[in-house]
Amino acid sequence: MQRVSGGAQLLWNSSGTDTSLMRLNGGPPSGAIFAGWNAEAPVTPGASVFSVHHPDGGWQKYSAGTMPGYAACTGTYCLDAPVGSASHLIVTWSRGVTEPGSSGGALFSSSGKVIGQLSGGTSSCSNPGGEDFYGRLDLAYANGLYQWLSPTGAATGTRSPVYRFYNSVTAAHFYTNNQLERDYVIANYPTYSYEGAAYYAYNSATPGTSAVYRFYNTRTRVHFYTINPAERDYVIATLPDFHYEGPTWYAQTGAGNDASPLYRFYSSLRGAHFYTLSASERDYVIATLPDFNYEGIGFYTWAQP
Repeated sequence: MQRVSGGAQLLWNSSGTDTSLMRLNGGPPSGAIFAGWNAEAPVTPGASVFSVHHPDGGWQKYSAGTMPGYAACTGTYCLDAPVGSASHLIVTWSRGVTEPGSSGGALFSSSGKVIGQLSGGTSSCSNPGGEDFYGRLDLAYANGLYQWLSPTGAATGTRSPVYRFYNSVTAAHFYTNNQLERDYVIANYPTYSYEGAAYYAYNSATPGTSAVYRFYNTRTRVHFYTINPAERDYVIATLPDFHYEGPTWYAQTGAGNDASPLYRFYSSLRGAHFYTLSASERDYVIATLPDFNYEGIGFYTWAQP
């Protein structure tokens, strides 16, 4: 063991996937080996995984198991969820367990690449069959880590498309700026009809922009998006069916910078919100769909990259 000093700089963090990225202020100890990572695609349920961690803050240990599925987690409370609304990977162990102090330990794929980090769970020496929950690296990467980890040096301050789907089961729309999530939904959820890019927004905070927060309603199985922190906090405090998934993209609260208004509707019949950048689509919904209540401008975003 070598003791080091100097601390680190916090570069980015997200409560949604329980992720923090820090840069050491000094070099690592001699002989340290860097782990590889993989944020290309969601993990296939049933895949073999292993974790390296420090149970009870002790010596480094190794655990092996499988990833049976996905979960949506708020704090220490996790529920099984489809990958499109999941923030964490579920892991069960066939060899070894984790303990308090293991939190933050890396989860590796069978090829030895980091795919997540431990948030918590029920695994222990007295409960070896318990489940553990690891924050998804692919989501954290798409939502912010790419700014420092992208091999192509993806620049901040550029706008990317927000993709739109129509779910024929819930009769509601789903929006994502994550290309991996878009492709996964297209490949695995036939009830979701892909409608292309709805508008453009920033993947990270830039001057004049604010975070757009995403929720998943576990009762109606639809998503909700708001740029208003007060509304976000109200939903978290008073609507337990809504699972908070964190910031998802960045837009403006007012006009300027060539941004256009994004119009917002709510349908009590469907239990879902609808958003559109098109004034003609807004007028069509107002004229022909009486169950949609027009709520005005949700926030401001862009029609072009």
